[in-house]
Formats: sequence, C-alpha cells, structure tokens
Amino acid sequence: MTALRTPLRSSRRSLMLSGALLGTLGLAGCDPATLSGHGEPEDLPPPTLSMEQLLNRTSTIPNHDVVSSLAPIAPVGGRPFAALAGVRRGYEEGMQVVRPDNFEEGPVPIDPLTIATAVDDSAMRARVLTSRPSDGRWCSTMLTSQDLVTWDETALAEEVDLPVEIAGHGMFASSQDGSRIGLWELADDGAVSPLAPLEVPEGQRWSIRGLARADSMIVLLLEASDLRSDQIPASSRTLLSTDGGKSWSDPAPVVKDGSDQDVQSLTRHGQQFVLLGGTRVQPEWSEKRSYWRPTSWISDGGKDFREVPIPLPRWGLDDWTWGEKGAVDAETEIDMEDLDWHAPVVLHDGGALHLPVYYQDILWIATREADGSWSISERMPQLEEVIDAVVAMPEAAVVVFPTRLTGATPERGSYGSIVGWEQEVSSGLPLAPSRRLVTDSGLCGTPLSLLLQQSTRELVTDEEDSSTEIITHHRAWSFMVDGDEIATVEGVPEEAWQRESLALRALEPGRVLLLGVEKDDGGVRRLRAHVSVDGDWVEASLDVERPDDIWDLTTIDGAHHLCISVRQGEDGHDLAPLVLTSTDGVEWAELVGPEAVSLPDEGAESGARILHVEKIGEALVGVGSTVGADDYFRAASFVLEGEQWTALPLEGAGLGSTIVSLDPVGGEHTVGVWTVGLMDEGKIDAHGAVTVAGTPTEDSWGRIIDLGEGLLVAPGELLSSRSEKGHGSCIWASRDGGASWGATTIPGAEGHAGTVHLLVDGDDLIAVTAPGGAVVVHRIVDPRAQLSAA
Repeated sequence: MTALRTPLRSSRRSLMLSGALLGTLGLAGCDPATLSGHGEPEDLPPPTLSMEQLLNRTSTIPNHDVVSSLAPIAPVGGRPFAALAGVRRGYEEGMQVVRPDNFEEGPVPIDPLTIATAVDDSAMRARVLTSRPSDGRWCSTMLTSQDLVTWDETALAEEVDLPVEIAGHGMFASSQDGSRIGLWELADDGAVSPLAPLEVPEGQRWSIRGLARADSMIVLLLEASDLRSDQIPASSRTLLSTDGGKSWSDPAPVVKDGSDQDVQSLTRHGQQFVLLGGTRVQPEWSEKRSYWRPTSWISDGGKDFREVPIPLPRWGLDDWTWGEKGAVDAETEIDMEDLDWHAPVVLHDGGALHLPVYYQDILWIATREADGSWSISERMPQLEEVIDAVVAMPEAAVVVFPTRLTGATPERGSYGSIVGWEQEVSSGLPLAPSRRLVTDSGLCGTPLSLLLQQSTRELVTDEEDSSTEIITHHRAWSFMVDGDEIATVEGVPEEAWQRESLALRALEPGRVLLLGVEKDDGGVRRLRAHVSVDGDWVEASLDVERPDDIWDLTTIDGAHHLCISVRQGEDGHDLAPLVLTSTDGVEWAELVGPEAVSLPDEGAESGARILHVEKIGEALVGVGSTVGADDYFRAASFVLEGEQWTALPLEGAGLGSTIVSLDPVGGEHTVGVWTVGLMDEGKIDAHGAVTVAGTPTEDSWGRIIDLGEGLLVAPGELLSSRSEKGHGSCIWASRDGGASWGATTIPGAEGHAGTVHLLVDGDDLIAVTAPGGAVVVHRIVDPRAQLSAA
C-alpha cells in the first residue's frame, strides 16, 4: 500500500488535558507502508524495522478489564432486561452480558481482535455488530440472540468496507474515513443494503450518535467538531431523509440559540423522534452558578426539534441545608447540583422509555410514556458506591462502579416500599480503575522511563452533617527499561505523582522532570514539578499560575528550554506563550515574560502559544500558532528579538492551523504544519521563514530521531486510509534523509490509531503504547544497523 507521510499531527497536542493518548485494539502486523510521491529505488524494499515485545511487570498490565461501553437491552418475549458491556484489556476486546438479578456476567462471543462494536436493540433479536481488520480489509460480523445466552454469527458483505460506529433501528453507520461516512440497512439474515453515504465538509469531523426511522423517514444525530480549533466545542446536528436514505438534508442544529447543551442519543418513541441529553440552567436563586440537568427534544417529522423538559427529581430527605440554596426538604427539586444520566431503555411494542438519572450514589428513573408525557420516580435507596454509569428500569439496574460492574434489584420492606438493593460488594465483574500513561519521547533508563497514574473515585460522608463529597484517590507506579524487562522504580515522591495532569520530560541521562498541576490555598491552578538529581528527587523552583498545556522541552547550549502555554485575562480565555529555562532542572526562570510577544493586528486577538523552540544559526526560533477573536488557531513561527518574541504568521495557512513540530534533521530544520486534520511538512530558517511542501495527508508522526547518514526514525500513525492494510500506530523509518519513508505497524496495533512514544536506550529504541489500560513495550534493536543493512 502507499501513503504520503508527513510530520506529527496532534500526539503532543494536549498532554496536560488528556495525558498520553491511549490506543485500543488491533491485529499483529509488521507489513510496510511506503509513501507516495517519494518512491524507493526499484531495487530497495521500503524501510522497515523489526521489534520484540519486552516482558512486563504485573503492575503494567491491569488485573481486570476496563469498561469501554454500556448498552441497555430491553426485555421482550423471553429475553430479560440486561446490559451489554464492552470491556477491554490491552489489545483484546470483549463483551459481557450483565443481568440485574444474578449479578453475574456471560460472554458475547466476539473475536478478541475486534476493533469496533455497535449494539442494536430495536428487534426481537439483540444485535451486536463487530469490525476487525484482516488481510488488508475490514471484516464485519453480526451476532444475534433471543435470550442473550446463545448467539448466532453472520459475516456481513464485503461492501461494508469501514468499521462500524453505531447501530439502531435496523441500520448502522461507519466512522468517518476521509470525507465519507458509510450507512447501511441490515436485515435479520445479515443482508446489507447501502444507503446514501454522508460527505463531510472539509475541516470537520463527524461522528454519528444515533439513528432512528419511521417507514421511509430516517433521522441521524451527529456530533460535528470543527478541526480548526480546540477552543470551539462540538455541536449536535440532525439530518433527515424522507426517501428511505437515498438523499439527506443539510445538517440542522438541534439548539439554535447557542445555549449550553449536550445531546447524546436519538430514538423513535411513540409517534415522535426523541433526542435525549442535558442542558445547563442557572436557577433563579443562584447569582452565578448553573447546573446540568437531563432534558429531551422532540419532533413529529424529523426536523425542527423542540425542547420538552424532563421533571427534576426530588431530594427525598428533610432537614438539610445546601450552600447558597439554603434549606432543603424531601420535596425540594434538585437544581443545586449537576445531575447525570445514561442511555435509555426503550420498551418494544409501544411501551415506555426509562432514563436513569443519578447524583453520586442516588438513582431516580425518569419515564416517558408513548403519549409523550414525562414522570420521575421517588428517590431510590443509596447504592454502595459512587455511580460511574448505569442503565435501569423501575425494578432493576446494571451499574458501573469505579471497581466493578454489577446488577442490582430492589429489596422491598414489609409494606412494599423499596428499602435497599440486592447486591453484594464482591459481586459482579471486577474492573480496573482508570489509568494514565505518563512518559516522554526522550531518554530511557534511570531514574524513570514511564509512570502509570491510577485514579479511583470514592464517595466520602461527613460524620457531623452527613454531607457527601466525591474524592479522587491517586496511586502511581514508576518504571524503567532494564534490558529485556520493564523494572519498577522506587522513591518517586508521593507529592509529585499526586498532582493532576502529570507530564514527564527528559533532561539528560539520569535526570528527568516530573510536572503536574495542583491548586493553591486560594483555589488557583499552579504548575509545579520535581526533578531527579543523582538518584534523589527534589522540588524544582518551577511555579506557573493558570497553566494551559505543557509542550516540548529542548536543550540548547547546555540550557533546558520548556515551552508552556498559560491562560490570561479575567475569564482565562486568552492564551500566552511562556518559555522557562534551567541549567540543572531545579532552578527555573522565565526566558521572557508571557506578555513579551509582538502579535499581528489580525488573527491574534486571543493570544498565541509556542510549542517548541530550537537554535537555528544564532537565532532562537519557536513554532506554534496565534489565536484569533474567532478562537481559530493560525500557524505561526516566532523569533526571539532581544527581550521579545515576534510572531510571524505562516503565509497561506488556513484557519485551524498550527506548526506542531520542529526537528533538526541533517543540518536543516524540518517542521510539521497541522491544518484541519491534515499534516504537511516543510522547512524553517533562522529568520522564522517557513516553506511548506504542499503534500498534506492524514498520516502523522512525532519527534524525528536522526540516526545519522540520512537514517531517520519517528513514532506515528498511519491514518490516510482506514480500508487498507497497516492502518494504525506505527514507526516511520527513512534511509534517504526523509525523501521517502516506510511504516512498520506496532505488533497488535493494526486497525486502530493510538499514540506511540519512542524512547532512546543506547543504540536501541523503545516503542511504548498504552491500549486498554495496559502498557505494551517493544524494543527495536539497533535501528541504525537494521536500516543500513536493508
């Protein structure tokens, strides 16, 4: 296969907010992908690299699965109410049936190498659709069951050439590939009929969140993201077909007044199309704060949806005092805290719709009748732990707690009222807590190569006033690469790894910087750090108020330069670049202040950010973007002139562009320019002038490692075509200084994109991925010798 290669897309784009991005499931694959436009000489194969997986200590692999999805299955005929839970561990996918009445799980026999799943509960037989890559194409199957015990499997036709994303009402949709989203009808025997595909406008990313139909009228719910800025929230829109999917209307926003809404699902109920989600409302008694509550939007003809509020639940207890609201009793409607909700159970044959509404460990059931009327249950007894997710009916529930997934049925007292839940702490399916990989594409070895931070939520009750609060507990494991193993590292101070939004930066052999965010006594977010010095950890002087994101660290003339973006202005909306310097990693100082930047009059009204700096000739040059009044990024380079940065907008760069990488390669400096989901490569000089190749692609890569003599290696993702072999997390390699490249897919990662971190360990490279809560590490032995011998 061929693919055009360009530098890093966004694998370092939001380290503070999301940490290292997690890959998911895939097939083993090490077949090469070559890059179009720069072909290899006919007598040379594309450059590839062999790698071997290292032994993992037990703490790098979770003991249990993590939950990736929770779909309700309504009772019908002899089929009971249950939930289908997607579970994942490493590069293996599974699905479990969880029933409320037996607290146990039963497996759905999906292929463990499955990449994507979708559940359709609209028929007598529950349907599970799966997709996985095989022999250079996507293979999709349908599993059906009447009793959730015995499952029949049917292979779908090859015309289903993209992975499934969502299913419903006898239809299913794929994820976006380039500008296309595929849509199909699906019969009980597995026969598929294509509907008109969707064409996604340039610069947007669409994800189908719901499908519903009434005869030839079909409605789609989509979430549209503007790739030109991560400052602009995604919006919910609907599309309508009145001819059975032969054509589609233009997308119409669900909410037209710009208010804060969260539309999550779509169904056909009664004689109407129903959207479910939430809205943020400021109560009359509150001076400043607003709170999330569930709501619905309905339409008779599939367009012009109008909001129909869902009744607020009542607190259910007397003699409480609640902050600014004051006195609260059993009849008080809960408008003083954020409420949560999950997917509804929609009964068949004109039955009711049941939506779980919850707060901390308390559950209510909102019910919509077929005539469109809403009601809400009384407060149900508190569950044993804080609720992470739940699907429920009035007499049963399936609940995801922080460490387990279980069913629950009401326990009734002597007068018939619900007095508790029949469930045990040890019952159900054990789950692994949330875990984040923290590492850096830099040095390897002591004192730290990577860190896993685990987060677990716990509901804590105050003994004096019985008020409750959710506390997040952190735990961390630190590791280094030691030969053929990943060895545990002791001694990292708890104060360092207890911080939020951790980031690790390599300084020099034997010295690393561990950064994180904490709140000071006044509640202000501050970036602070610890650094290893001769095997010991000391607190660095680094202290940054209102950090936005942590970017790259480079060492120039013996001084470390760390790029950070910070929030400014009363509302914290504007961005400003900040570069900190240090010679030892302990004492840090501002190179220049965040206000010391000369910005253009247009396209930079909301500030700028610098992601990476290098010395080119005698000049210090940075790359990043400015931010306009419209919140769109615009690619720019920066040159330090005296005590001030001068921003130089990249000529011809469109809205939503950023120069995201700057790498010294063979005596020149290469940049990667990201523009609305596509990457292009270019060069930059000492004056900050950038020339772009003009060969954009969806493929991406991270920091280039120059092995000398034209041999280059970089971590990345092969994304340019989801329907071809090799798609997924990969290692790029070049033998000719970047004129042509080949990609080697990480074993196990074929079919799914995910960030790869590439560490240096002597003459070897260490590739690190983090799928499904696990850490998978491969050693690339002497890549210089491998590429030279090819």
